[in-house]
Amino acid sequence: MDLVLLKRAAIQSFALMLAVISISYAFTEYKEISANNKDIKNSYQEKLSGNKRKDVAAENNIQLGVGQDNSKIIDMLKKSNIFLTNDIGQIDTDIINRLGSRFLVIKKPVDGSINISLQDLYVSNSIKVTLSTSEQMNFTKDFLGRFHTDEFFFGEPSFVEMESFETDDSGEEKQIITKNYGNDIVHGITITNDYNTQEAVFQTEYLIELDDVYTHTIYEDSIFFYIDLKNPKEVYDKVIVIDTGHGGKDAGSLSFDQAYYEKDINLGIVLHLKEFLDQENIKVYYTRLNDDKLFLKPRVNLANAVNCDFFISIHCNASTDRGPQGTEVLYYDTEFNGIKTHKLAEIMLDQLTETIPLEKREIIKLSNDDIFILEHAKVPAVIVEVGFMTNYNDMMYLSDDENRMTIAKGIYNGILKAYEEFNKE
Repeated sequence: MDLVLLKRAAIQSFALMLAVISISYAFTEYKEISANNKDIKNSYQEKLSGNKRKDVAAENNIQLGVGQDNSKIIDMLKKSNIFLTNDIGQIDTDIINRLGSRFLVIKKPVDGSINISLQDLYVSNSIKVTLSTSEQMNFTKDFLGRFHTDEFFFGEPSFVEMESFETDDSGEEKQIITKNYGNDIVHGITITNDYNTQEAVFQTEYLIELDDVYTHTIYEDSIFFYIDLKNPKEVYDKVIVIDTGHGGKDAGSLSFDQAYYEKDINLGIVLHLKEFLDQENIKVYYTRLNDDKLFLKPRVNLANAVNCDFFISIHCNASTDRGPQGTEVLYYDTEFNGIKTHKLAEIMLDQLTETIPLEKREIIKLSNDDIFILEHAKVPAVIVEVGFMTNYNDMMYLSDDENRMTIAKGIYNGILKAYEEFNKE
């Protein structure tokens, strides 16, 4: 920051100190983003919309910061040179008490109205924070701080490159370079400034890469925005990941007449499934809700990161001839947290084929078949192959949108039945 900007910021901060003496503190929570990849902006007031949140305050006070050395947190904020005022008395200690062991802080550079919205880009372990003001502000990376347990970081994340070696399938050893960020929960910051002519506001967008997938709650007082970060299982009783197979340039299978792409059939089913699941007390992460290209690794990484109860990947089948037809479910013979994947596969196949008129085939046990998401899943995972796009009768059924809604209802029934069978209330 040059001397002119530093002087301006110091004057603005002093003006802020005088202006906020008589202002009461306020905090509000923002709406938890429904799990998808689309550009969704949120209000502060959280409406649960069927996603049941645990009473974390009652269950784990330590995670909320109650009983922590809050004076230490405030002292860290005071000593961090990103802030240009020492008037730490303006910090709302009630908010500090609510924060867990991981949170972000964003300094408000001047007095005035600043609106904040957050978009959850969980597939890439990132969040997009947008700050909107009527006057142009000079937000920088130095205005973003983060607290993890007993350490405070600000500015550009620093790392140490770590070298390791692994042997690939051919027996050849290759070098792997990874970045070690220590306890810093932020691994990357990109800032974009823009003027929104339609809304007549200046906007600063922070694209923040995190070390993991979190749920987020926003608080604010007169000088800071706070973004509290918690693991999904700390907040929600039930967590699942729905994987929409293929997408973008990866069309998947083709219909027998090459008029339909699998990626579109899969997406149509999942969009209907979302309508059903939105009514339930289940936190759902979707790998895609639009026609995006997504590689396999981020799909399974998401399921592992949120430690979901069930990872259900939705696909359509194909064959080299038009004979094979019907519904089947693929699985690896594994068990996680007392849940055997072969049992999950049976439940999904039974419930789906009871709902739709396609032929019931079987659950298919795979191993060492290079099914990447099944091989690398550390959670109960199955692949639902709804029907054969290369079979005339199956494809006629799959091509109708009302039928895709019925398919979604069958998968939905399978999810509810699985929770019932495994007693995951």
